[in-house]
Amino acid sequence: TVKVGNSSILQKTEYDTKGNETTKTDGNGDQISYAYDDQNRVTEITQGGQKTKVSYQVNSDGSTTTSVTDANGHVKQETASASGSVTTTSDLGDGSESITTKYTYDDRGNKISEVYANGAKKTYEYNSRNLVVKTQSYDKEGTKTLISRYRYDDYGQLLEMTDYRVSSETETAYRYTEYTYDQRGRITAFAEISQNAQPTADDIKAHQIRYTYNEDGNLSKVSYPTTKDGIQSLSYIYDENGWLQEIKGELHSNGQTTEKVLRSYSYDAYGKVKEIKDYRNRLKNGAQAVQKIYTYDSFDRVKEMTYTDLETGKVMESYRYSYDKNSNITEKTEVNNYPKEEKDKVNETKAYTYDALGRLTKTVTTDHKNDDRTKTVTYTYDKAGNRTKEDDGTTQTAYTYNGLDQLQTATKEKGTAVDEVRQYSYDANGNQTDVKNTKTGQTESYTYDAENRLSKVAVTDKDGKTAVIQQNRYNGEGQRIQKVEGSKTTNYYYQDGVVSYTTDGENSQTSQNLIGTDGNILATQRYGSDHTDYLLYHKDIQGSTTSLVKEDGSADATYRYTDFGETTINGDNKAENEVCYTGGIYDHSTGLYYLNARYYNPEDGRFVTEDTYRGETAKPETGHLYAYCANNPVNYVDPSGHKAKIVIYYNKNTIKI
Repeated sequence: TVKVGNSSILQKTEYDTKGNETTKTDGNGDQISYAYDDQNRVTEITQGGQKTKVSYQVNSDGSTTTSVTDANGHVKQETASASGSVTTTSDLGDGSESITTKYTYDDRGNKISEVYANGAKKTYEYNSRNLVVKTQSYDKEGTKTLISRYRYDDYGQLLEMTDYRVSSETETAYRYTEYTYDQRGRITAFAEISQNAQPTADDIKAHQIRYTYNEDGNLSKVSYPTTKDGIQSLSYIYDENGWLQEIKGELHSNGQTTEKVLRSYSYDAYGKVKEIKDYRNRLKNGAQAVQKIYTYDSFDRVKEMTYTDLETGKVMESYRYSYDKNSNITEKTEVNNYPKEEKDKVNETKAYTYDALGRLTKTVTTDHKNDDRTKTVTYTYDKAGNRTKEDDGTTQTAYTYNGLDQLQTATKEKGTAVDEVRQYSYDANGNQTDVKNTKTGQTESYTYDAENRLSKVAVTDKDGKTAVIQQNRYNGEGQRIQKVEGSKTTNYYYQDGVVSYTTDGENSQTSQNLIGTDGNILATQRYGSDHTDYLLYHKDIQGSTTSLVKEDGSADATYRYTDFGETTINGDNKAENEVCYTGGIYDHSTGLYYLNARYYNPEDGRFVTEDTYRGETAKPETGHLYAYCANNPVNYVDPSGHKAKIVIYYNKNTIKI
């Protein structure tokens, strides 16, 4: 018998005689159980009183079809060849509709084509070393639309990727990506060039992000491809333990070059970050800094974060967290004193409730600024994880779905009166194509390229007038590299998958993000015609931007989010910041978040397209192809657009019994 108190967590796993896990009990006492066939394959998963069933069929060609039936009775299938290559994925739902994608392979096991349900396809070509050298995308009519070509060195390292658009069989290059490596295979330079002509050596140099490493192999310097005044490179300083101590910036201003400390770190004896100090004024180090202090509980979970302006001594932001024994956040107290308007300042506590499946079911917000008034929001789900109702005490929204878990209607009621109905449509590939608002008569239309990436958003008003509000373009890695909204063009350039800098339609640089070794944007520079603005990012535990702080210590903008990420921006927002909820790119014009692989709609708490990641059989919550973070947005984030990632990390003081 093990006695478990408030300062301990017991998680229990039971096994059968063959070593298969049969029951797992989490810290809250909730269980998930598994049944197996005689080949030790999972056949049934039971969690929270809901069953997911799995069956296997060996076909005449030696392939195996795995069928997963969720708690709603909806079926997904995957067929794999005898060698294990997936040849077909099918979403059969309740049998009334289906979505099937097919894959073919060459004799060496390389995937050579994927054909989508609407007939569009993508093909792959390889060299003798089985490295992809060319991909081609075709729309549903069979017309070639996109090509990407790849070139490698003798070690198989990618040297060049060139992306082409195709019109009437004419190829036009639009993006070049160049890589350089050292003798240890580490990237030393990376360049992205948006132009039609083959880039010259000077073109490449002008666009290169350059990397330097120290003797221990840690990244020691990143140099940015900018000639504008401001920070042009970052240096990373480590101690003897390899812990990052300082980030310094090479500052160019009025023809002078100086090195300034931009950020410093201190740690406790166990290597946890105790303090971060950000110097908000690049020209002065001294007291013009913001100090971020962390405290932790006995399980190394963040208990409190405070942002203090060292010049004034005032706590500008603070966050305090409590957890249950599954490390779900049960309470969050937030204070934000940055907003200019008193009504926009924040001092509130949110209490969260979850069901046995870990889904957020209730949030109670207590506003300490207004006599501790409370507001309650509840969420209801069906057995498969589709949100069926949201109730905030004033407005009730009811949701309906088809057999493929695609949202069909969202009906808002205030009291007993219907206030608004939204109707949703999808294409054969499962992409959301239209949202019609019966109250306004407005229809939002979504268009996709041959690879199911959102390429255009248009709005048609009740009189039938249509306006295109957004157009997008992507590179061969699937990253969005251009967004056009009306007369405004934004070109995106990346550093390790994170937006590094942007340019406008004239290819003039408009921003430069300063990125830490962990891929976190710590500050940004915004370039005007005759000046450079430097701003610090303040974030909560989810990585959501809460304040964008200027060099004088005031905020350019502050940010508020609902549970699932609907975004409110207060302040001037002159920086036109897009890095908002969980660090995703917020498209103000559409209300969607670009999360790399897909776009997320926080109003509905769902992605607008199916996930190509099919989930894990033993984890039923990962098998929903539209839901965001398995309906637990408080404790999980999804930066890839494919897979939820936990916010809270556990310590290593675990005793296995």
